[in-house]
Amino acid sequence: MNPNKKFLEIVTYILTVYVVMQYRARTQSSIADGSRHLFQTIYRSKYLSRKYQAVVHSYIQTDTYFALPENVLIAMMTDFRLAVRQDTLHKILSARQDEVENLHHSIRYNIIPQLNFEAKDYTDMILWERTDVSITVPPVLRNVSNQELIDNFHFPTILWQNGPSPSFRATRSQ
Repeated sequence: MNPNKKFLEIVTYILTVYVVMQYRARTQSSIADGSRHLFQTIYRSKYLSRKYQAVVHSYIQTDTYFALPENVLIAMMTDFRLAVRQDTLHKILSARQDEVENLHHSIRYNIIPQLNFEAKDYTDMILWERTDVSITVPPVLRNVSNQELIDNFHFPTILWQNGPSPSFRATRSQ
């Protein structure tokens, strides 16, 4: 590959994906936005050749905690679409019921599920029905009662949406 072409590929990626996502992360820094930013990074990278997509996808798959089901659920709880919020409410209430039935109160493991890089929406980045997807209640909702969740799921803007997101930042390889 021509060195000029490689340089052009890198500059295009920086301008098309990296700069845009850095701006979004800085202007929309709520914990509820993290999974949406992750999806936009994947979506904006689709123009890349298969070779470069594989590199980007590999990095995303191994190093992104906004792909954890609990973080995607937080984003879904603040989605503007009522159907998405209803689905999220069902998932969270179900996860709470599973926790109550789990007598051993086992340790939660943060295992990033295999991502669906062909998803058309951030809610589909995770294949929820897969057996390796462990749906747990987001820690930010631990002190929110089921009744509060039910009463407030009609509103996409919830208290924690304005909290800063400490984990979404650029990392540099050296």
